[in-house]
Amino acid sequence: MKTKIHNTLWSNGVSDNEAYLLLVKYLLTKIYDENNTIENEEFKCQEFENNNDEEIYDRINKRYKEALKNRLNYSSKEVEQLNIIDKQRTTEKSLSFLVKLMERYYFTDILRNSKGKDILGKFFEAINRDGFKQSKGQFFTSNNIVKFIIYGLKLDDLAIDLINNKNRLPYVIDPSVGSGTYLIELMKIITNEVPNNKKLANTNTVKNFLIKTFPKECENIWAEDYLYGVDNSYDLAISTKVNMIMHGDGSSRIYHKDALLDFEEYKNLNDKLFNQIKNSPLINNKNVIEQFDAVISNPPFSVEQKEEKSSLDKIFIFGSKKNSENLFIERWYQLLKPNGRLGVVLPESVFDTTENKYIRLFLYKYFKIKAVVSLPQLAFEPHTSTKTSLLFAQKKTKSEIEEWNKLWKIYSEEWKYLKTRCENLANIYLEENDRKKLHSIKDLTEKEEKEILTRMLKDYIENDDKKLSSKEIVKKYKDELKELCKYDNDTKDVFKFVNTWWVFGEVAKELNYKIFMAEVENIGYKRTKRGEKPMPNELYRINEKGEVLVDDSVKETALDYLRDVKWD
Repeated sequence: MKTKIHNTLWSNGVSDNEAYLLLVKYLLTKIYDENNTIENEEFKCQEFENNNDEEIYDRINKRYKEALKNRLNYSSKEVEQLNIIDKQRTTEKSLSFLVKLMERYYFTDILRNSKGKDILGKFFEAINRDGFKQSKGQFFTSNNIVKFIIYGLKLDDLAIDLINNKNRLPYVIDPSVGSGTYLIELMKIITNEVPNNKKLANTNTVKNFLIKTFPKECENIWAEDYLYGVDNSYDLAISTKVNMIMHGDGSSRIYHKDALLDFEEYKNLNDKLFNQIKNSPLINNKNVIEQFDAVISNPPFSVEQKEEKSSLDKIFIFGSKKNSENLFIERWYQLLKPNGRLGVVLPESVFDTTENKYIRLFLYKYFKIKAVVSLPQLAFEPHTSTKTSLLFAQKKTKSEIEEWNKLWKIYSEEWKYLKTRCENLANIYLEENDRKKLHSIKDLTEKEEKEILTRMLKDYIENDDKKLSSKEIVKKYKDELKELCKYDNDTKDVFKFVNTWWVFGEVAKELNYKIFMAEVENIGYKRTKRGEKPMPNELYRINEKGEVLVDDSVKETALDYLRDVKWD
């Protein structure tokens, strides 16, 4: 059926995305029609005798609007502007073709059958993968990488821990949900691996929770309460909703919204989590939600936000930068609970360029970095050759952030003390100024001068420098001293008018912890414009059923070692 749909729609003068989205919207409409047609009445999504293409369009379009309003919670005002096809780009004839082709299929019956859910899910994943063309900054993630992130975050173990101790599952969000790959994979993993897991407590409370949460007739229904997705593309939001419906539901919390809006703009959703808005002094009095246990995502890269600087500055500490991936990093903090887990794709430039120094400091201040896994350049080809890495991190608690602030203040004050004296020492030894006029150093001994210079030059000083006089040290390291005495202007709003890396180095020593680092060459596939070629997979191992292997004491792949990382 997929081939027939593709050959007819895609060859009928309709663009790739328009054809794909027509199919997505029609699937939504047909499933809604099957579930909301009164017994013994005729379905709307079928061919009627003597109906022309225009009449079929009017009838299906009306049902589509009902589905948007009643199934996907769109307002009446929003629905008025939305139609199942754009007549400027797609013909009624294409819609008629879909109606005739699919009227013999009854999706509701298929969805009730567990094997059928897999069939429909795989069918939709195939058209989703082949049909939607990615736009600037938007690169959908391979299932191999998605599974690696989910298992790397140990969300399977987190789900079991929360069931045993809090009688719930984790609240997880993808704020740039795209076509829903992360949420679909997580839904499969939780449904397939958690209900019969031996780590579950053998109590009546747990047993009752499992019966209620994973009913046999609709095992994925739990997702509608726990899995959230946001995307500013109406087309992708609809695609994700249908994707989740085709996998057995869970589409209720997929929202068509700009993920970087002020949370006040989310109030009209009437969602229990998004309504928990509060102001946080820990993050410069910006609004936060702090309701999610995990964020899994691949945000759009290098897309400059169109909002006014003043608007973004109200929402984000670094709003004036307008850099999409770095604004998402702030948004992830705002969404996560303390100790919430973060598993995301980021361009490698975030980790190693000078212009992104401010966001790395933000990450170190507000998160515990658990792991960074570098991916090969082919990971997102042929769409882009952008080099990417995977970041695994855990949001700090209030006390941990306060401890950082305390240490930052201590070493900031020390740097300021050293800065004044090093600049004055440079003045007398390089510019030959009068020492008596420089009060901060006029009474210093030679030993004290060397101690001050050595401390400021902590990362440069060598053993042989002990033999040098303070004057000789100043002359040898004049360029280094000049750089060390500079303020970092791009980070001063957060990190308080200091040389950030000097101060950061001291704070990092105090709060030292291990970070798992890995570079992976083979990720199980190589994609070209002609298709996908299987390759060796250094991300994880699988068994004969294609299931990911974890926690079996074997140490061969990146995931085998990443699973040893401890999460609070």
